[in-house]
Amino acid sequence: MFQQVVYGAAMKVLFVQYGDFGEAYRRFRDGGAETYRDQKRSVDYVASLAPRHSVTVMAIGDTPSDETLATNLKAVTVRYSDVGWRGSAAILDREKPDVVIIRVPHLPFLLRLRLRGVRSLPCLADIFAATRMKSRLRNRALGLVLGSRVFPCVANHSLNASRSVAKELHYPTDRIVPWDWSRIEPIPTIKAHPRDAKAPTAFFAGAVTLEKGVQDCLEAIVHARAAGVNLSVTFAGPGDFDHWSAEAARLGVEGQVRFLGMVANHDVKNMMHDHDMVIVPSRHNYAEGLPNTIYEALASRTPLIVSDHPAFRGRMEVGSQCLEFAAANPEQLSAEIIKLVRSPDLYARLSANSVKALDELYFGIEWQDLIGNFLQDPENTTGWVGRHAIIAA
Repeated sequence: MFQQVVYGAAMKVLFVQYGDFGEAYRRFRDGGAETYRDQKRSVDYVASLAPRHSVTVMAIGDTPSDETLATNLKAVTVRYSDVGWRGSAAILDREKPDVVIIRVPHLPFLLRLRLRGVRSLPCLADIFAATRMKSRLRNRALGLVLGSRVFPCVANHSLNASRSVAKELHYPTDRIVPWDWSRIEPIPTIKAHPRDAKAPTAFFAGAVTLEKGVQDCLEAIVHARAAGVNLSVTFAGPGDFDHWSAEAARLGVEGQVRFLGMVANHDVKNMMHDHDMVIVPSRHNYAEGLPNTIYEALASRTPLIVSDHPAFRGRMEVGSQCLEFAAANPEQLSAEIIKLVRSPDLYARLSANSVKALDELYFGIEWQDLIGNFLQDPENTTGWVGRHAIIAA
């Protein structure tokens, strides 16, 4: 049974996500910087929905909190352990939302929404894969739950992640809506060659974790050095720096790495431009849509080396728009680095083609327009889902 709601009028809107909205809202209010592209734009958009609607943004995190940020705008945090089958019911009893935008593929919460008939938009940035029986069963369950008309569609970030919804969740393509962030302005000048082919510099942006390929970067430094290339890598992003500094020391490359921690997003593109290459080494078990790092690297005009992660495999032309290596293979990563720095023609070609690659990467409706369409018409009576579905793109 569906909730009876007058859509388009004032509603109680609940967002469910991992990111701490309250922290970001306060940071921007106080003049702070973005930590990823379009963060402020999305936070401002959500805040703009209030006071017309009553908006609650619920983060799944470590420390419970409940904070009123402005009129009809609230940020709460709940523990992951409190969002199970019973916890999801308690959250819905407390918040009583008319509509929900859920930004995580959380099966118990999605099932509760289906059973209660709460019109909801799954708005994801996840690549779905089925490498094990457990993941195949979970994907099948997700597909069955999301098949309800409680959910007008499943939105996912960009092309490959959207395709994975069809393939792995067995979800109809006419109800899959790809979305993307706003366009980024590229740096106008190309880069002809690395500053020093014998001592090149690489830039990494993202979570400094094993799954994002940090170990592979460190080991690639060792392989490159054995071949006479003294590579250094700068890591920007959150992580366990004590662990990774110790690992760099164990490998004997501590003098060739820098861990910056979190950096302001407006600095990332220029930092990339100041390095000789950008590496996106995500391993296959890291669930992501299409990382902003790839967009920013192309916009920086700095040659890009990526893993063959399914979220971005096939989205750029290997050899003319990027270089590619097998994920979790540091020796192959090193070989691609050496090939890049020892071939000025290849280096210049990748830089020159980066604007075309960037333009071709955008795919889907912009995030704010997706949310706006859903809030105006959660039942899809105007057919907005079909107009933006993957089969219409």
